[in-house]
Amino acid sequence: MVTLRWWNLIQTFTQSSRVRDAAVWPPADVMDRKAMLWDGDDDAMTLCSSPRPLLLETRGLLPKTRIGPVPQGKGRTPWEAQTDGADLLRALERTGRVTLAPAVWTRQTEALAEVLRRRHVDVTVEAQCSHGRVFQWNTRVGMRDLFLSLPRLRSMVVPSVICHDVQGVRRTISRFRDRPILVKSNFALGGFGNWLVRPGRRFDPPDLTEMATENATEAAHCVTKGKAYAWAIQDEPFVVEEVVGILEANTSITLDARIGGNGRVEIVGWSEQILANGRMYQGIRCLPDTLRDTIKERVLMAAEDVAGALEARGYRGYFNLDFCVTPSKDVYLVDMNVRRSAPLDVHMLLRRMEIPERGLYWTFDEAVPCAATTEQEAVEHLDVRGLLWNGDQGALTLGAPFFREQTKEGSVPKWAIPVLVLAEDREAGDELQHRAAAQLQ
Repeated sequence: MVTLRWWNLIQTFTQSSRVRDAAVWPPADVMDRKAMLWDGDDDAMTLCSSPRPLLLETRGLLPKTRIGPVPQGKGRTPWEAQTDGADLLRALERTGRVTLAPAVWTRQTEALAEVLRRRHVDVTVEAQCSHGRVFQWNTRVGMRDLFLSLPRLRSMVVPSVICHDVQGVRRTISRFRDRPILVKSNFALGGFGNWLVRPGRRFDPPDLTEMATENATEAAHCVTKGKAYAWAIQDEPFVVEEVVGILEANTSITLDARIGGNGRVEIVGWSEQILANGRMYQGIRCLPDTLRDTIKERVLMAAEDVAGALEARGYRGYFNLDFCVTPSKDVYLVDMNVRRSAPLDVHMLLRRMEIPERGLYWTFDEAVPCAATTEQEAVEHLDVRGLLWNGDQGALTLGAPFFREQTKEGSVPKWAIPVLVLAEDREAGDELQHRAAAQLQ
């Protein structure tokens, strides 16, 4: 038995390119390095086009897994006939049994399962339910329906209405002229598709080109170009929400969990989200103990109830929940991702390093601007100032630099790199993070 894993987040929703939409394998994505950091074992095979994270490999922090390239077709030649694809098929045919465990269960992955079954490979899937259900749960309308079906969670759902066109959104906003309103597209990833409409302002879906240049990471930019945003914004429902708490003072919490084969839920990790411009996912950091202790019971109760609902509907595998915590410590359940999330690899790495047990402060930024174009060069920049992780504190690069487009001429370097910083407390961690960022630039 082989467990086959790969990063295919771009396939979560319908894509704008017919060629990509029909392709079994996703196009290259700078975020596919995350698949190498998922917990693994001797039977795990991870498909990834990114180079191995240099520093994690030399420090012995990569999990067990065999790594191979993501197959791709070229021109009119299908992926099965290309060298990488043919080699993968032969390996799976020799094994005879495979479990497919991509980041998200999609119809493209179901198409791969059919290819393998025609070659007499015994295929099981991690999700164990239809890709259509997973698609629906990953939409704003679908997750809202699931949340509201659970009695204990109804009070944690932000008051909202569904509007089916822009005119409906405008009519709804006009009823709340003195309050800010949050408008969410049915499809959204990493903060794209969320708009804050302040009192007295008109709602107009922004120009798609402008949306692409507001990204916090090149990964988000890749996802934007791959999604059919024009279709999603113009022809799909919107969820219109009341803004709870104080927007600038609320805390965003993200939680990763897994529903095992026995139906039980395992909490992998939970943390505070770092959001650029208040909405774009940029990274995570550890929660203060006081806040964690205050909200723990409600957050874990929500995770248990959602896991129970997904399990009852046939789902297995990973899911992610986002919460909003107001200054008065009210907890709202605001988002669900039925897949392996962007912060999951970091939560898994921290668990392998036993960081929660050691009580260290940590913060992770997906895209620290850097002048280096290779990870070796970035590591040398940190090492010369004694900033590399020494087992107790320091900075860890979690992959190679990737190209990042500039929002303004000369505002930031064109390259960015994922960096995890660990220290004895928040004050030391913030200082170390500042020094590391300055050195990388």
